[in-house]
Amino acid sequence: MIPRHDCISDRRTVSPASHRALSAFTAWLAARGHARSTIDAYFGAARHLLVWLRGRGRSVRSVTKDAIEEFATRHVPTCPCPPHGVKTVRAAVRRFHQITNAGVRRGRPVPRRTSAVDKEVQAYRAHLIGTCGLAESTCTYREAHVRKFLTQMEVRPLSGAVHLDVANVADYIGRQAASAGARGVYRMAGSLRSYVRWLSLRGLLEEEILLTVPGVRRPRLARMPRVLSASQLRKLLGSFDRRTSTGRRDFAMALCMAELGLRACEVAKLNIADIDWRQRTIRVLAAKSRRWRLLPLPHHVGAAVGGYLRKGRLPSAYPLLFVRHSVPRGTPLATEHVRGAMRRAYARAGFPTTWTGTHLLRHTAATLMHQRGATLKEVADVLGHLCIDTTMVYTKVNLPALRKVALPWPEVSP
Repeated sequence: MIPRHDCISDRRTVSPASHRALSAFTAWLAARGHARSTIDAYFGAARHLLVWLRGRGRSVRSVTKDAIEEFATRHVPTCPCPPHGVKTVRAAVRRFHQITNAGVRRGRPVPRRTSAVDKEVQAYRAHLIGTCGLAESTCTYREAHVRKFLTQMEVRPLSGAVHLDVANVADYIGRQAASAGARGVYRMAGSLRSYVRWLSLRGLLEEEILLTVPGVRRPRLARMPRVLSASQLRKLLGSFDRRTSTGRRDFAMALCMAELGLRACEVAKLNIADIDWRQRTIRVLAAKSRRWRLLPLPHHVGAAVGGYLRKGRLPSAYPLLFVRHSVPRGTPLATEHVRGAMRRAYARAGFPTTWTGTHLLRHTAATLMHQRGATLKEVADVLGHLCIDTTMVYTKVNLPALRKVALPWPEVSP
């Protein structure tokens, strides 16, 4: 058993190299926007780690994850030094170790091993983005399904021609379908068919094998899109606290989706330069078609965005319109951050817990446009649909138009 090292009896100043590392660590924490109390706690935990390592004749560059876990769970709770929470210590020393040893081992870059499956999946993703022009989200789930297929089926596409056993492929699809919902099965089958087609284009597989990968039929227009009523939309927009900078940002993002029909990923990628305040327009890069579209900027949406820029947006080195207000502050928002802000607004508005996506707001925008007299072509142009058939689903909820074509009940006299 390693004897307990009394850190209190070892109060000597840390080495100049350790002092520089601690100074760089605190500067990095401050740049990310951490609170002063958090910076002090992380600094104390990192310095405690350096003293503990010095007592064992080790440096922070040679420490392992097991040593960090030993320090956080075994040494800290029994050390007579000023107390630190185990959770705080673990987070602080892991981050300090990562920052100190970022990509360095014995002064040389640490090479990352890339397996054959990794290389194949990377090439497939490049094909999806560069040739097919698919959205990032589509590439992500297709990549995941193909990686799982290659791993479990032990396919080796880089070694030459690929041989797929029809019975094994069908058995694999059956096993995956048993634990997935209808949408999951549809995505999995589509991903595998896309990958097999790509193998055929490369000459690694006979084209006939594509027939062995079954497609999953997905009835078009089978489901009614969920939309918010006028009262529900007012309730949702009223749930944002616009006295705070975060509330102003989230309110402006909600209006961009509920009034302009933007996707969450499109909202996250908006730039300040995309807004033409004189012409009252906003330029949006479609996530799926990768084409720019120019949309009118309604007065109330522009007022919300302008209010956020004047009184809410944090200073940032990024040109993005919406940035993070939590650590790391001023950095770009991810799509999931936009979705998270809307999920919290749904909860405040008292909506069902099953309402988690942001397409609800996009559907609402499209339905309201169609109910107000916009043609399907105009709605498709605003939403960025390349095919007007995609926009057809919104005619199912245009109740005023449906009332005009409804026939009177036979028993009712005119």
